[in-house]
Amino acid sequence: MEYKQILNKVKALLSIEVLLEQMKLVDGVTTLEAESFEPGYSVGIVTPDGIVPAPVGEHETVDGLIIVVENEGIIQEVKPSTPAEDAMETPAEVAAEPAEKMSAPKKVVDTITKETFFNEVKAEIEMLENENKSLKAELSALKVELSQAAAKAIVHNPEPAVKRELTKLERFREIKNNLK
Repeated sequence: MEYKQILNKVKALLSIEVLLEQMKLVDGVTTLEAESFEPGYSVGIVTPDGIVPAPVGEHETVDGLIIVVENEGIIQEVKPSTPAEDAMETPAEVAAEPAEKMSAPKKVVDTITKETFFNEVKAEIEMLENENKSLKAELSALKVELSQAAAKAIVHNPEPAVKRELTKLERFREIKNNLK
């Protein structure tokens, strides 16, 4: 049997009407339903097929609460999502804010995250551009140095002729050439 059918049977047997509260999660799609969002009460997720027990874990609502479920379908604890911010706002202020405004922080956080990422990328690009400029300057200086070295005249520095003693055969040929 489904949760709703059992609840309807209990209502009929007790002849009392039980009003269930509903809260949307921050994803904007999922809805939690419980008699009361307090520790010890059962909590379920509203689906097209009926209500299924909420899984174990922490479920953050658009109202700024975190519903802690330790045993499937049973609320263990209800706490504010960010204690520092929630302490500043009164529950009446939180309830008075429209649902669109409640989802705005997600967009702000997303925007801040993207801006931070792009600022980091931009800083890295600037660093690479500066490095590229310094490498171009160094290359230009090396080209000038090489062109100055190439412009200097190359002076021939022959080694002095070494006088060596002629062999007997070489002396004979020299004498022969001189006689002719």
